[in-house]
Amino acid sequence: MHIAEIKIEDVWLEISIEKALKLSNKYLMRCAGCQGRVHANKPYSDGAAAQFSHAQAHSGCKLSLYHFEPPASRHPNPVS
Repeated sequence: MHIAEIKIEDVWLEISIEKALKLSNKYLMRCAGCQGRVHANKPYSDGAAAQFSHAQAHSGCKLSLYHFEPPASRHPNPVS
């Protein structure tokens, strides 16, 4: 997942992984698909690209590259 949402002054805005990696961890970020909390991960040494990952896995998130199981659903612990 390469797009998420970041909360700035009580407003949720879309943010790319590239921009998120430049920010400090003080900002709250959530998945644009299921509203679960996400973390921005740097590129791995094995060549894996930088990406957002769910803090708590959720199989109902349509943006989850490897774990999605239909139907799509909101995260059980959404961030608001």
